[in-house]
Parts: sequence; C-alpha cells; structure tokens
Amino acid sequence: MSKILGILFLGYQVKPVLGSEPGVIHEAPLVFKGSELTPLTHHLISRIKLYRTDQNGRATAIPFQIDEVNHLGDYILDKGPNPNDKQRNGIFDRQDELSFMGKDVGELKAPQVFVGESPAVLYQLEFSHPLLQKKGAVYVGIHKKPVPQEIFAPYVVFEPEKGLIRSKRYEYQFDPKNYLVSQGVWAIDQKTEQKTRIVDHSVFYLQADLKYFLTFVANQDSIDSRLEAYKVGPVRTIIRFDFVYKILKMNIDVGMYTELSFFANRLLLPAVMHSPIDGRERLNRDSYFYYGFTFVNPIESYAFSSNIPNWPQGTLSKWLPASMQPAMFHLALQGRDHTIYLEIEPSQSLHDQGVVPFKFSRTEGDSKWRSFQRHELRSLQNPPVNLAVGFDLSQFPAGENGLSLSLFFDNKGGDQPLKNFKEQKQWTTQLTQLP
Repeated sequence: MSKILGILFLGYQVKPVLGSEPGVIHEAPLVFKGSELTPLTHHLISRIKLYRTDQNGRATAIPFQIDEVNHLGDYILDKGPNPNDKQRNGIFDRQDELSFMGKDVGELKAPQVFVGESPAVLYQLEFSHPLLQKKGAVYVGIHKKPVPQEIFAPYVVFEPEKGLIRSKRYEYQFDPKNYLVSQGVWAIDQKTEQKTRIVDHSVFYLQADLKYFLTFVANQDSIDSRLEAYKVGPVRTIIRFDFVYKILKMNIDVGMYTELSFFANRLLLPAVMHSPIDGRERLNRDSYFYYGFTFVNPIESYAFSSNIPNWPQGTLSKWLPASMQPAMFHLALQGRDHTIYLEIEPSQSLHDQGVVPFKFSRTEGDSKWRSFQRHELRSLQNPPVNLAVGFDLSQFPAGENGLSLSLFFDNKGGDQPLKNFKEQKQWTTQLTQLP
C-alpha cells in the first residue's frame, strides 16, 4: 500500500484533511445520488470540484469523491482481484454518488475569491436545520476543462494485505480468510492515539428449518467469502466481497454479495440478499440468521437504547404488523469514551410485508459463554456473543431483498455524538445555481 500511495502522490502536494475542528453542521458523512442533484449530472467528473468558504468569501477546495455505479447498481471499483473499472464512463450520472464529510461544510457565504482557476458555473448546496437554527453550504464548481484535484490525506485507509481498515477514530480488522466476519474493532483515543479493543470478534449464524424436512444450520465457516474489488478515495473506501453457502448438495443455494463503504466515522452497508425460495411457504418459523458481536466490556457497561424488538424465546413469530412498524430501526451503545449507533432500514417491499429485525443481548451474569469458540454452531438459545441482530427468514419472499445498514462510530462518549448521528437526517438541502 505504501508503494501505491507513493506513486499516486508523486509530484503532488499532499494536503492535510480539512475540518479538524467541529463542523458547521455535523461530522457525519454526506452521500448524494446524482438523481438528487440533477443539475450537476451529465458533466465530466474531471471538471467538478467542491469548495467551502469562510466568512470573507474565500473559497477553498475540500475532499470529495464521485463514485460511479453501473447499470446493475454495483460500484465501479478499480483495485483488487476482480475490478470492474472498465465500465466507467467518467460522467456524473444519476445513479452515481457524490460524498464528502459534514465537517467540511463551510459558511453560507457565496465565494468571492478562488484559490486557483474560477469555475465556469457555480452551484450552492445549502444545508439548513430550522430547529437548530444553523446553516452551512458547499459550493460545486463546474470548470471548462479538467482541473487538477488537490490530493488530500484520505480519511480512511484500507490495507488489503492485512484486511485492515484504519481511520483516526477506529480500526476494523476483517478475517482475511472470510470477509463476512471481523477479528476485532479498536477505538482510537483522540489525544494519545492509543488503541483500545472494544469488539473481540463477530460471528454469523443461519438456521433453515424446512417444512416437512430437516433443519440445516451454518455459520461463517460454512461460507466461502472473499474480497472481490475495492476503491480507496479521499472520503471513503468501498470494498466488495461475495459470500456463498451450500447446504449439502441440495438445490438450496443462497448467494449474497455486498459492498461496504467505510467513512471516518460510519460504515454503510446497502446489502442485497437473494433468496431462491419463498420463506413464507417453505420455511418454519424457527428459521433465521443473526450477526453477532462479542464486546470486550459487558453490554450493561454501556447506556443501551433501541427500538428493535427483542428475540422472543422459542419463537420468532411475534412481530409488529406492517402498519405499526417504523421505517427505520436503531440501536445505540454509549460508552465512557466511544459511541456506537446502528440504523437498519429494510426496503419498502420488506417493510410493506412486515419484515423487521430482532436483537439479542445478554447481561454478563454467568460469563461461561465467553469460553465458547466462535467456530461453534450455536443458535440464539445460547450464542457465543453478547449482542446480535438478525432477521426471521420465514418472512422473506423469494428474489432479491434489499437492506440498508449504517453503523456510526465516534471515539467520544456522552450524549453529543449520539445526538449528532440521530439529527443528521433532519438537515434539509437545496441546490441552486449562482449567477
């Protein structure tokens, strides 16, 4: 990786990341589809540049990236075993994504002076929060010709040879042999930069109880999961991996792939799960999958809050009707020096069918479970973790089912980080072209 970065930065000045101070609006990442910024689309990406202004109207370039998306909805990634970068067209299309960090948003002040060439066309992307009475803006310049992009130190770095994600807030270690699970998560102290392990490992478990037949179980060791491709940008790193498992040699294959987006303080997982069978017709109620974490500290050492239903002992049938369920589910862990906030948003079709997640958490109590090996096949009756989230497979229809999962992380405790994460969706935006 050091050689790659050395070649990339050769001949350029590497600038420090902007916005080390608290942002004008918030510190969470911002991601916009091209369809949300229609006037900016159909332009060459190489001619687009983002700016922030200070109170005097001085415009300074900020880190941003535009990630192209193909007709299948997959990110176009340029590195790894199976890159698909030959599919890019270099144009900001409606399905592509523009991302930058909330703390790089500047003052709501039209640019008066540009450092370097002024853009031919300028747009103002305004952010406002009526309740907080706060405003900010980012300015998008469209230039007449390709413009050199400032090279900023990336907010998050991927070391593929180690399977390691690094930011100033956390480190995330993949299992290099199976990207479906993690071998640890560490919080980075803001002042000393020392690492503290907060998650020991994660596990995956699936149980399929077929009607009039046998019950099959699988965990991460039953799944072939490998790195497909990745992309490292100034704002986020995107990693694609696939995972496939087979139950015996029967025609019950469930293939999944996903693309993880790692930001400085957020992990975004828009997953697509392909189910070859209709769980409502072919599976009994005691069919589910869960993803669990073994936290180093007991769950009760955190301030814990959630609107995700608890896993009911012995059955998974007591779910909320579709008309009563929220569109988004959340779970928060507030520690002394770090905050974890999870959002799960089922697709509209899953929501309409009443599909909701469940959670499992255990108090420390009898800690014999900590001696369980993560390779053991253990159901939700006694899993090898102290926190898990999952879904009832008997509620899933056949075909592709979409789920959006966001995991926010901050290396600060208290109420403010959680408040910021929850409020980031309450900001409104308006795009206007400036004269």
